[in-house]
Amino acid sequence: MSMRIHISLMFLGLLLGLMANAQENKKPNTLLAKNMEDGSVFLKWVCEKVYYEDGFNLYRKTNNSDWQKLNTSPLLWNDSEVSKIAETFTELEMFKGLFQKITVTEFQGNVASVFALQKAFSNNDFAKAIAVGYQDEGAISNSNYTYRLTAIENGQEIEMDQIQITAGNYEQLQPPQNIVIERKKRKINFNFKPNPERYFGIIVTRTSGSGQMDTITGKAVYPVQRDIDEAGKLLPWPKHLLVDHTIDKKEAYTYEFFAVDYFSEKSASSGVINADVIDFDPPQEAFGLDFKIDTQNVTITWLLVNDDDRSGINVYRYLDTKGDSVKLNNVPLQKEVLEFKDKVESIGTYYYKVGVFDASGNEIISAPTMVQVRDIIPPLPPTGLKTTTDTGKVNLTWKPSKESDLMGYVIFKVIDNGTNNEEEYTMVNAKPTKETLYTESMSKNVKNTFHYVVSAVDTSWNYSLKSEYSVAKLPDHLPPIKPFIKIVTEESKIIKVEWVPNKDEDLKGYNIYRKNLKDTVSSNEKLNSRLIKLEESIYEDKLFDPGTKYSYTMEAVDSAGNKSVLSNEFQINTSGKNKNENVKLGSFSAKKKRRGKVVSLKWVALPENQVEGFVVYRKMTNDKRFMPYSGQLTNTVFNDKTFEKGKTYQYQLRVYTIAGDIMRSEIKEIEIPAEK
Repeated sequence: MSMRIHISLMFLGLLLGLMANAQENKKPNTLLAKNMEDGSVFLKWVCEKVYYEDGFNLYRKTNNSDWQKLNTSPLLWNDSEVSKIAETFTELEMFKGLFQKITVTEFQGNVASVFALQKAFSNNDFAKAIAVGYQDEGAISNSNYTYRLTAIENGQEIEMDQIQITAGNYEQLQPPQNIVIERKKRKINFNFKPNPERYFGIIVTRTSGSGQMDTITGKAVYPVQRDIDEAGKLLPWPKHLLVDHTIDKKEAYTYEFFAVDYFSEKSASSGVINADVIDFDPPQEAFGLDFKIDTQNVTITWLLVNDDDRSGINVYRYLDTKGDSVKLNNVPLQKEVLEFKDKVESIGTYYYKVGVFDASGNEIISAPTMVQVRDIIPPLPPTGLKTTTDTGKVNLTWKPSKESDLMGYVIFKVIDNGTNNEEEYTMVNAKPTKETLYTESMSKNVKNTFHYVVSAVDTSWNYSLKSEYSVAKLPDHLPPIKPFIKIVTEESKIIKVEWVPNKDEDLKGYNIYRKNLKDTVSSNEKLNSRLIKLEESIYEDKLFDPGTKYSYTMEAVDSAGNKSVLSNEFQINTSGKNKNENVKLGSFSAKKKRRGKVVSLKWVALPENQVEGFVVYRKMTNDKRFMPYSGQLTNTVFNDKTFEKGKTYQYQLRVYTIAGDIMRSEIKEIEIPAEK
């Protein structure tokens, strides 16, 4: 991996460590702010280009004010201040006269840029000296501020980031929380809940039983951050956030943790964390393993030597000496026990081992002994039986059996009469099937309800108990006949739709649909919120517009939810004058601009004095319905800048008239190109 790629990955890891939810929120430039104990607001920043040769500007404003530039001149690298600070902090001497040794461009691709940022986190004066920090001493307590950082390049200001903060609310940094210690034979593992929003590193001290204190994290702050792979992807947190490899297994220790934030503040101690001495040496192992078999009952025996360190015994069973084991005893056996009784669920070869452990949990496992159990019992009944139905067809599925000698499965069924018993079931397949799915075909006119069960059969023709039954009701997929509308009339501000009642035996009711034939984008609208009862043959429509041409259709619905095809269409012109005739939507267009970064919508609706407002509706192509997107507009232009790359969107304009009516435009579809 090249040096430039390596530096880029180090920088990205440092940047992502600053941010909450870093995986989803990879900003290239980040501005941080903190209320200091003296009442000032300290700001630090990390930019993709660590340093801009022409400097930075920092602005501040309140909710009701304009932007105020805080620095009188651009914030630049101050080599004299760096040299002065390095006299006290010798680890910073490498940055003295830096740009006399390398160029700014070389600095950006050099490991020194990452080191400079890390040092700036732990030294506020150094942060100000290298133009990645600023202390706002003029902030007024309890004021809500927004800060904006810009970089100067080629005479232009480029915005890096903004951040909001309420001045004066100083919060003392808390030490790491929920610290968990795990002592091993040659190391001690530490885990705690990282909080990259609050701090970037820790300092850990250790005190031995003899009173010697060491800082196990070294002279510098130990960073707590997630690593980055070569593709720039953020990796998970390490299994252990800190490991102390320099321990003596016979020595007891105490530890204290301190957090260090991005503004050089060190937290109070986490409190003393004890790491007591633990015994890691196991007792003497069991030997001379033997067994007795009675059908599927296995008795394991073993021998033990006298050992005061022994605390208890475990027994393990394996299907393979190299595979995973199952601990057979739920609670530890007494330390003098010399046998254990086990019952296996199926025939086969098993391996048993005996574990002996002490009070510290150290366990030693014996050599295995092999036991062969012969097939003398039937398989277990199948589980997970499910049935689905279609016209003249029942599909059965179930979970596969784990029996090693399984021959197959036999299916049984019975017609549900409410009092079914074992003797009434009949066999469906005389030859066992090896598959875990089966389809039984029958006449399409059959609509009975059946109970199905499955038995497993092994190679010795042992039948298992029958599975739990599954109910299969053959469905009705035949829709009702097509309804017939006799007449549609208008009288006394009511439109009456009258039809010939259907004669279907399982009819449940009807749905009535209406369509505005003068609206080119109108579709069938269902008028009834609940199914119209089957004994009714007239529907009254009271919510219609005057001077409008409508078409009416209907459908019949049976008790199984099957819907007929739509009836004959009946059209009617309502009396009166259409209130929307004075408002016309002349045009509606949607175009991509700025290389696909903006979708521009434009329209014309006349006369303007009859229009109350407009609302833009939007949806993705796979969404079911349009949703309001813009809020009410009074102008005739709308720019959409918020969308996902590589997706296709549909737009529709709705015009709201002074008369209280709504007009819909035609639908416009825009495909947003994916990022290259």
